[in-house]
Amino acid sequence: MNRKGLEARTGFFLFFLIILFLAAHLPALAAPGGNIVERFNIGSKGVAITSANKDVTLVVTKGIVSPSSGTKASTSGAKKFDPNAVLTKAEIRKYAELYGLTDANQFNWKMALQEGDFAYFEGQRWPAWRVVVEFAAKKMVLDAANEARATIPTKGDWAAYAERFMDKLPVDQIRQGKLD
Repeated sequence: MNRKGLEARTGFFLFFLIILFLAAHLPALAAPGGNIVERFNIGSKGVAITSANKDVTLVVTKGIVSPSSGTKASTSGAKKFDPNAVLTKAEIRKYAELYGLTDANQFNWKMALQEGDFAYFEGQRWPAWRVVVEFAAKKMVLDAANEARATIPTKGDWAAYAERFMDKLPVDQIRQGKLD
């Protein structure tokens, strides 16, 4: 084999390796399900919040139920969502269930909220709008991490990741109780 043929094959082989490397490491850039809203790392894994994650969260937020009645807040006769009400532990649990944050049958099963977590939120005495925003942001992060199969190390880390996305939610609308 002549030198020119060997150089051509080596060049093609290097080009092929680069393409393989990019194909293996860029799926997060072309995240299925929507345009990327935000990207962050959990451990060594890249995680992307896509518009699909955000849209699902916003739908849940706008379709929020009154924990006392179990029906949509906009339904006549149901207890309206009071954004400034301080929630009880039972109401906080219902909101967590609404957002799917109590599900232990997921990739990040250790993040499932439990009685101690509900007691923590009750002790914070946050208004309802703040709890809703926190849970919606946590849902965004949890859905993206589960999709990427990235393990969230602790609930504290989960809260820190969620804080980055709270401003991406309709906070003013939630605070004013305008969810429809």
